Amino acid sequence: MTITPSELEEIRERCARATPGPWCSVGSQVYSSGGRLVGSPSSSGSGNCVYDNNFISHARSDIPRLLEEIERLKAALTAISKHHCCAWVGMWPDDCGCHAANEALK
Repeated sequence: MTITPSELEEIRERCARATPGPWCSVGSQVYSSGGRLVGSPSSSGSGNCVYDNNFISHARSDIPRLLEEIERLKAALTAISKHHCCAWVGMWPDDCGCHAANEALK
């Protein structure tokens, strides 16, 4: 399944609005690197909990979709590089770059 540009933008926006990481878990609670409880209003009243909760609640569906998209794109690039390999265009393997592209996809 392809991720649309608007879906990708929504994921990017959720990520940008959430409290910066890294995050760590202690028991069942998640804290920012600054020690603030993520997803809960901090004592300083930062009010970022809505964005953190939105990020957390979408992570379970966002991450698998992003991983699927990565695999789809890698497969597409592999297929393209096989069809446009140096053997098809009469170049020496070291000159065309397709072997380096295939290695980068591994």
